[in-house]
This record gives sequence, structure tokens and C-alpha cells, in this order.
Amino acid sequence: NIIRELGGDADVVRASGGGARSVLWRQMICDMFRSDVATIQSAEGPALGVALLAGVGTGVYGSVPEACETVIKQNPVQKPDEAAAKVY
Repeated sequence: NIIRELGGDADVVRASGGGARSVLWRQMICDMFRSDVATIQSAEGPALGVALLAGVGTGVYGSVPEACETVIKQNPVQKPDEAAAKVY
């Protein structure tokens, strides 16, 4: 809500870590924030980020956006359930 109040775009929430593996937990987040929730196919969050930055630093990738577009693959997003969102 704070991001939205500041004029930011918060249409999709990205989830990672142990909680992101739970369909129920992601659905609760969708419903509470009334936003789609996206996860990526890699379970390595911080380690993947460091590896991508190292790849950019060593010239494997030309830029951070290029590295991300090449390596990070998003799973299908989970959508909010409006009836449950009203309860939250």
C-alpha cells in the first residue's frame, strides 16, 4: 500500500524463499494485496543474483538486464481471489 500511495507500480508481487514454495501462502499474499504473485523457476535467490552480477562483471553478459532476461524464468503468476480478498 505504501508503494501504491507513493505512485509506484505494485501490480505484481514477487515471492521467493521457503514461503514462496507454498501455494496456500502465495494465495494468501495474492488475496491480501489484491495483486498477482510471481515466482521464478530458480530456488536460488540471493546466490543467483550474485552469480548474475559476477557474469556481468566478467563480461559473460553485457548488462544486468541482459543477464536477468537470459537466466531468470518466471513461473505462471498466481491471481487473487476477490471473495477471499474481501475477508482480508
